[in-house]
Amino acid sequence: MTLMISLVSTSVLAAGCHSSLSRRSEPTILEVIDQDWGTVCSTEKHLALRVYASGRTERDVYTGPCWPRLSKIFSSYRLRDSQLDTDQLNQLKTALNQLHWSTAKDAYPQYVIERDSGVFETINFEVGGTPRSVSLVNPEPTDPRNKANYPPALINLLLQITEVRRRLDAIETQSAP
Repeated sequence: MTLMISLVSTSVLAAGCHSSLSRRSEPTILEVIDQDWGTVCSTEKHLALRVYASGRTERDVYTGPCWPRLSKIFSSYRLRDSQLDTDQLNQLKTALNQLHWSTAKDAYPQYVIERDSGVFETINFEVGGTPRSVSLVNPEPTDPRNKANYPPALINLLLQITEVRRRLDAIETQSAP
């Protein structure tokens, strides 16, 4: 019995910590952490995207079955990595720089109401050695109401993040067996 409790505890620790590990030798320029809520398969915090200065990316991809109770014990995410091309990386760096110098707040209230689920999103980034963090609820980068709720630099960054994630999804789909 003690061995089983120990094994489960170790698995939980390993599962819960894999997302926060980063390549220590390479600076991170962007990290997006999401936590879904409501009627979803998992309410774990997960790494939606991490981008290193070299363009290397990491992100958690949901691979588990939709059994919310089991996801509280065993992680349903697997860390995947990829590489941005130079153009994508430069566009992302420009968007980060623009947001850093804008008058963006650290948190934005929810304005998109989802019926039965949603996402808390935290965007962490660093520009010129200065760390910044922006928290959002249910960000919808293409929603026309954004102009009234988010500054243009934040909308641009959200669109860049969405595009990077879309391209990474496409690459992953092509390479799947």
